[in-house]
Amino acid sequence: MAFSPQIGLLVVAVCWGVSFPLIRVALQSVSAPKFVFVRFALAGLAFLFVLFLPKIRREIWRILLPGLGIGFLNYFIFTSQTLAMETISGPRAAFITGSYVVFVPMLCRAFGRPSPSRMDWVSVVFAFVGLSILANPFYSEESVAMRTGDLFAVFCSLCVAVKIHTLTRLAVSGAGAVATAFLQVWGVVLLYALTYPVLPATWFSGEWTGIALVCVASCAWGISVGTFYLQSICQRAVSPHQSALIYSLEPVFATIFSFLMIGEQLTASGFVGAAFILTAQILPYSLRKLPVTAHT
Repeated sequence: MAFSPQIGLLVVAVCWGVSFPLIRVALQSVSAPKFVFVRFALAGLAFLFVLFLPKIRREIWRILLPGLGIGFLNYFIFTSQTLAMETISGPRAAFITGSYVVFVPMLCRAFGRPSPSRMDWVSVVFAFVGLSILANPFYSEESVAMRTGDLFAVFCSLCVAVKIHTLTRLAVSGAGAVATAFLQVWGVVLLYALTYPVLPATWFSGEWTGIALVCVASCAWGISVGTFYLQSICQRAVSPHQSALIYSLEPVFATIFSFLMIGEQLTASGFVGAAFILTAQILPYSLRKLPVTAHT
């Protein structure tokens, strides 16, 4: 049976969903930036073997700048998302972050693709309503920390939308999957090393516990390494629009796994907001014929 790139991206969405409760558990012991740095340092160690393979080493040099650029995007994506989960639940963070599905068509013109359709703009309205209900900016009893978490999640969403376009462009250009994944991981580690001197010391607080180490190792080796590799392969054959549609299932999986693993769930109003966001994610894609480029 031939490998389906769409199934590969669905596996990516499932893995991302599992990561939310794992991160929430780890954040009870260590700070978000400390978790992200160790996560990607461990993932980077798993990729060091590729430097002994001449063909892949040459490919790394060939795509060094765009590959590191995507790695730097990952720095902002995973740091902002993990910072968000210090103050808001996994399902809430997942649905807000999942709004990148709406932002992807908004950025099409900037990446040389057709402008957003009317249905894309309708989805923006649905997403705005859903985010307003989910984040509930007029509810005075919510803490400033929770509102800050929501803003981190929105920023993460915008960065993911940019990454989907840039990764698709790099993958379609023929970039090797292993080399691309290597640079995605080490780009995060490199940017942390460069910014560490200017970051507040509180960003790297906390002590590692056994369960936190299990969570970070699972996210590093079981999720980051595998999903980056799958994305680099599958997005050669799947358009940004269709990739975004498949990824829209991420918050659904995050909600399921967060409930099963740690008992977290959305409030009643949260489910209403999430329904609006999920509608916004699916609506513009379900009513158009999805273009798929040939696998090269």
